[in-house]
Amino acid sequence: MHLNFAGRSLDNANAMSRQIAGLFCKNVLSEYEPTHMPGKALSVILQSASDPDWHWGFGVIEYVFAAPRPFYHSTAETVITGTNHLRIEPRGSVSCRPVISHTMAATAAALTITVNGTTVMRIRNPIGANLQAGQIINVDFVNRIVAIAGEAAMDYVDYTASDWHPEILGATEIVLSDAGATTVRWVDEWY
Repeated sequence: MHLNFAGRSLDNANAMSRQIAGLFCKNVLSEYEPTHMPGKALSVILQSASDPDWHWGFGVIEYVFAAPRPFYHSTAETVITGTNHLRIEPRGSVSCRPVISHTMAATAAALTITVNGTTVMRIRNPIGANLQAGQIINVDFVNRIVAIAGEAAMDYVDYTASDWHPEILGATEIVLSDAGATTVRWVDEWY
């Protein structure tokens, strides 16, 4: 990517260059939204930036970005709320990775999540105690994290009955074994 900008003076242009470096030069993923694809972005991290090349008051800097997950994604999140049975319809060309938040309606030995009839996640207390009514359970398929009441609860995941990569693409039925309130969030992705 090339970035062109104009300065009133070389000092002014250098100051702008430092401001731009401050925006991009962070060792974290950032969204890059190409001008020819409004509403879609890539998650990128800056690999390198050239020294400014000044020509008649204009500076040119070349930025090189890496896209660890080379899929375009919607810049807006889709949110669906309901009870334990939700129908979602991701519009991308890549299986989406949702975040599911569920409030337990009743005490239960486990919470099971199915996608189109296939079990993708089973959550149970590792010491055999029941999950309690009112507990808020979050399953984040993006970051592969399960949290209960905001605290990481990875030991609650029954790995023999769980899959961190459910096929969620197009019309999809998500059913939870408990009848509590559920929110599903996702971002559409494209090749």
